[in-house]
Amino acid sequence: MARSSLTREEVLDTAAALLKRHGPQALTMRALAAELGTAVTSIYWHVGNRESLLDALVERTVREMGTLRPAGRTPAARLV
Repeated sequence: MARSSLTREEVLDTAAALLKRHGPQALTMRALAAELGTAVTSIYWHVGNRESLLDALVERTVREMGTLRPAGRTPAARLV
């Protein structure tokens, strides 16, 4: 049974989790759709093709990295 609603953020969250668990080779539109319990066409509707999906993940990651604040008293501690 297909899902009744799906958001772009849910698609990106699930894609990021698949990447983290299984690496980039495992991130296919079919695998993502199966993980979300939806049709592949729904994935394309929310994020476009695989290249667009990867671009969106990179953009989101870069945006999130911008919010990181270094902590630690020394440069070495801040790097960690």
